[in-house]
Amino acid sequence: MRRLIAPMLAVLAMLAGLLVAPAASAAQTTAAGEVTTTLEIDAALNAEMAIGDSIQIADLSKFEAGNIISDEVFFDSSTMTEAEIQAFLEEMVPSCQSGYTCLKDWYDTSRTTSADAMCGAYSGGTRERASRIIYKVSQACGINPQVILATLQKEQGLVNHVWPSDWRYEIAMGQGCPDTAACDTRYYGFFNQVFGAAWQFKRYANPAGTSQYFTWYAPGKTWNILWNPNHSCGSSPVYIENQATANLYYYTPYQPNAAAIKAGYGTGDGCSSYGNRNFYQYFTDWFGSTQSQAPEATDTPFVDVATSREAGAYNVFAREITWLAEREISAGWAQEDGSRVFRPTQAVLRDAMAAFLYRLAGEPVFAPPATSPFSDVGTDHVFYKEISWLASTGLSIGWELPTGDWEFRPNATVTRDVMAAFLYRFAGEPSFTLPETSIFRDVAVDRSFYTEIAWLASTGISVGWSVNGESEFRPSAPVTRDVMAAFLYRLDRYMNPFADVSSAKTTQTFSVFAREIAWLADRGISVGWTSSDGARVFKPAQAVLRDAMAAFLYRLAGNPKYEAPAESPFVDVPTSHVFYKEIAWLNSTGVSIGWERSDGAWEFRPNASVTRDVMAAFLYRFAGEPQYEAASVSAFVDVPADRTFYAEISWLASAGITVGWQVADGAEFRPEAVVTRDVMAAFLYRLDSWLR
Repeated sequence: MRRLIAPMLAVLAMLAGLLVAPAASAAQTTAAGEVTTTLEIDAALNAEMAIGDSIQIADLSKFEAGNIISDEVFFDSSTMTEAEIQAFLEEMVPSCQSGYTCLKDWYDTSRTTSADAMCGAYSGGTRERASRIIYKVSQACGINPQVILATLQKEQGLVNHVWPSDWRYEIAMGQGCPDTAACDTRYYGFFNQVFGAAWQFKRYANPAGTSQYFTWYAPGKTWNILWNPNHSCGSSPVYIENQATANLYYYTPYQPNAAAIKAGYGTGDGCSSYGNRNFYQYFTDWFGSTQSQAPEATDTPFVDVATSREAGAYNVFAREITWLAEREISAGWAQEDGSRVFRPTQAVLRDAMAAFLYRLAGEPVFAPPATSPFSDVGTDHVFYKEISWLASTGLSIGWELPTGDWEFRPNATVTRDVMAAFLYRFAGEPSFTLPETSIFRDVAVDRSFYTEIAWLASTGISVGWSVNGESEFRPSAPVTRDVMAAFLYRLDRYMNPFADVSSAKTTQTFSVFAREIAWLADRGISVGWTSSDGARVFKPAQAVLRDAMAAFLYRLAGNPKYEAPAESPFVDVPTSHVFYKEIAWLNSTGVSIGWERSDGAWEFRPNASVTRDVMAAFLYRFAGEPQYEAASVSAFVDVPADRTFYAEISWLASAGITVGWQVADGAEFRPEAVVTRDVMAAFLYRLDSWLR
């Protein structure tokens, strides 16, 4: 029989209109066919007649009233693809009786729903196949599609029915059909039934942002569960082990008695009930155990992700998913057997995306505000700190309401265009040449986030799909967790192109100048070295020599057209020197003229280390010796006003290119300290920003 919640509370909930899935209006309700009278429907339902062959395989002696199905199985939305659901339905009913439409051939017009605490957004469609609706609802709400199929069967026998009447589709899941009243017509229609039941399954857990309404079958406690709607049949205490089992009792608040268990698919005695027994049987007979099984070992931290194409858990993004785990950006979910799952095909929600980006940033020190910046994100939200951090950085400011409040919409699915915006902003909104013509046929140049999508493509983080010789980005498609892993992995490679430099504080290669070093590589100013294992290294702590500095400045200038003289201006720099052109160019611009010897010849001293005072001179001259009057009193305790390069060092500080080090008696510049490659990257990055 169909159950929404316990008898009296079901009526109250429906009257209040607060604790059931949002119903379609009369105009939105899909008419699947003419409905027979309530008495005729009740008569058929009370018979609980399963039409078609139901061969019992399940061992009902293993039925546990307190653990009918595990949470891991119930909420695993990755068990079947849309194609697999359709194939299953066709296998169950190869041929439908003439004049009837079986589930494998049923279509319905679905409606668009907004994301909330229970389900992600659902994009409606005209004439969507039943298998497509089942799949899309399972993904939006995070419910195992096998749970939906078993419920369709235990409620209306629809999965293997060969001559189903149209009214069965109207109340396919028994949603809105309590024991104490007729079915609510607001929930009529196949889509409304499937989506409404899945929504209700999630609501029973009282997710964040909802009230703590459903408590009377809460897991971890013992409850008296009735045997039958007839209360005179009595009840017995049941320890509810998990949320999934609690969900089934909220939906159908009876347990099978010994007679029902003994009868298999048959009839027990006058006090028997069959809903939860039949759910268990159908699920077990069709899909296997309702408990999570010891999974096949994989070569990744997750049992549902493998790198081997021969493995059932193969995923093309297994490497990126493994990296995500190693960087502690996502640990997945722990199973009852101690294994972990990643759920690669599950859609990424905005609240989780905030957490991923916060961890990718190295979990920076951040004190979240006492009052939430968003009306739909409470300070007790599991990702409140991460979401408020995201807002503070400008990575996402959410949506402003007419009331002046702001929403973050934490349960909304992240789409590919929004992901592009997240990543572009996370990378610091780098400058690049925006193409006048879009490379993607489905992304117009005047579309929101065109700049961000074009940048994403320019970096190689996403190249989209090739369709008939053209590229598609599919901006409105949801981002799944495996694709998210690939996006973040590639973004990290873009921001950290060298194996010995990382922006993550949790790594041994962390560098405070990681962003500047990545910029240096992106601009082609320094590509580092290729190590024996094929990895690129930057050698951030290595001293910068004068010959390399000439090359860096030449490239920063944009590799200007320049023909080096046939005769070198420096006696210690032959024309065969690897950086001869760059050194000669540096000399021609006056950025460095070297040293004059007693014999009148000039030396460049290419292998000498660049010190910080000399770097100041290089940068000041490279900037065109901007008009600047140095202060009579030095900003640095170790740089007197009469020191060589005092003006250049003072300008460097005034431009914000360096602030030096704070010590007890002021700031130090340390002019004779050697400039290392990481510090050089920071100098050039800040100089470039100043010039722009």
